[in-house]
Amino acid sequence: MENSVRNKIATVALVVVGFALGFAEFIVIGITPEIAQTYDVSLAAAGNLVGYFAIAYAVSTPLIVLSTGRFRRFPLFVVFLVVFNVGNILAIFAASYEMLLTARILAAVVSGVTLSTVMTFINDIVPEEKTPRIISFVYAGFSVASVLGTPAGALLAEAFGVKAAFIAVEAVALIVTLLLVFTLPHSGSTDASSGVREQLVILKDPRIVLVMVMKGFGMAATYVFYCYVTPIMEGPLGLSVWAVSIILFFYGGATIVSNLGGGSLAQRYGLRKLPLMFALQALVLALLGASVASGNTVLAVINIVATGIFIYHMNAPLQTYLLQIASRDHPQALTLASAAMPTSSDMGIALGSFVGGVVASSGIGFTWSGPIGALIA
Repeated sequence: MENSVRNKIATVALVVVGFALGFAEFIVIGITPEIAQTYDVSLAAAGNLVGYFAIAYAVSTPLIVLSTGRFRRFPLFVVFLVVFNVGNILAIFAASYEMLLTARILAAVVSGVTLSTVMTFINDIVPEEKTPRIISFVYAGFSVASVLGTPAGALLAEAFGVKAAFIAVEAVALIVTLLLVFTLPHSGSTDASSGVREQLVILKDPRIVLVMVMKGFGMAATYVFYCYVTPIMEGPLGLSVWAVSIILFFYGGATIVSNLGGGSLAQRYGLRKLPLMFALQALVLALLGASVASGNTVLAVINIVATGIFIYHMNAPLQTYLLQIASRDHPQALTLASAAMPTSSDMGIALGSFVGGVVASSGIGFTWSGPIGALIA
């Protein structure tokens, strides 16, 4: 296969892996009521699967990157993909909540490092001027998972049970694994050996630390609400499972706009427009409480979908900025720098998930999840 053709196919594969990782991570969001019923646990416990996944993801990603810096990238990537598939298979056969939690954590442990490694492949197969757009496409794969995966998982769980949703996740993961193994280059710019101390130097760079803080709080702001979007729509808004699935479809479409719009922001303005975008995110979340409490279902649904437009606006600008800094100033720590985004992202998701759990289990009600998220933004 000619190198240019292989690179084009590999680029498509990288975008598809974004979908596979997003599908596996977000599937629980659409099926929290079914998980609670199937495993006889509370709704908060089912929702906390998102938080536990995020913590495992955030903690394991930098640790794995640091401990494997002396090994070649491609063989490690294959190992990560195998572990990811095993975790998804175990979720299918989980007979208890504890077993399901274990399976989810196993998949989470390698999800972040898989994404960060994907980002390092971009430098090897994509021209530099196209990097922001391809990064936005990879993150858009997560959004497509929201558009198709989350509502599809909800419908599968409603019709055939929770295990059917996890079967769908593994089917996608297996296809993507085969596609990546046969298209990605087996060597590249990050194959040079690097020790822990050589990589940790990036944590002394205030630019990288600031990027992590912005990404973490940006994700936490929306996830206070988004982690419980299904029970909010089925509870206070009184919508059916089918109606929720349709709304989640449009929500996912909004997140695609968010990711691709972030790519345009990165190419045109770099980081300069992010303060405005965070302000708009806070405004939309602040209005969410009033719209849900108003009893006007149409207004509430429009507001819910609008939150999706501002959930990923920071992805491409921040990731592009990180790759530029690391490639120029910290080439020995490129993979760890790439891991900064998924790590801080899931730390933010965990924070938002647990804050949302407090809201869900307390007496203040779901209508406060949006305003609380706005304060975080």
